[in-house]
Amino acid sequence: MSESTNMHVPSRPDWNCKAPGCGEPWPCSTEKAALLETFKHARLTLRMYLASQMQEAINDAVRFPMGVDIEFWPRFLGWVPPSMRPSASSPEKPSEHGPAGRRTDAARERPSRSSAA
Repeated sequence: MSESTNMHVPSRPDWNCKAPGCGEPWPCSTEKAALLETFKHARLTLRMYLASQMQEAINDAVRFPMGVDIEFWPRFLGWVPPSMRPSASSPEKPSEHGPAGRRTDAARERPSRSSAA
C-alpha cells in the first residue's frame, strides 16, 4: 500500500513536505494549522509528538548530512503557542506554590500572620 502524497507529511531524510506543490520545510504552514486544530485542547501532546519528530529529524541529519544547517527548535517546537493562559477569574497575586505544589522561596521568607504579634 503506497503512502498518499497529497498529505502534508515529511519526506526523509530532508524533512521537507511531500505534498504536491508544497515542498516547505516540515511541518509546513498547512500542517502546522492542521496540527493546531487537531491538538487544540492537548498542546502538551502536540509538543511531545513534535519533539519526537524533531528527534527523528536530528537522527536523520546526523546519519545523512546534507550540508544544510537546520534550526530544529524553531522549526519543530518554537511555533506552538502556550497551552495555558491566565483565566479572567484567576487572581493577579502570584501563587505561593511553584511546580508540584511546593512553596516558593519568596513564600517561605514571608512571616506568617500567626507569628507577627
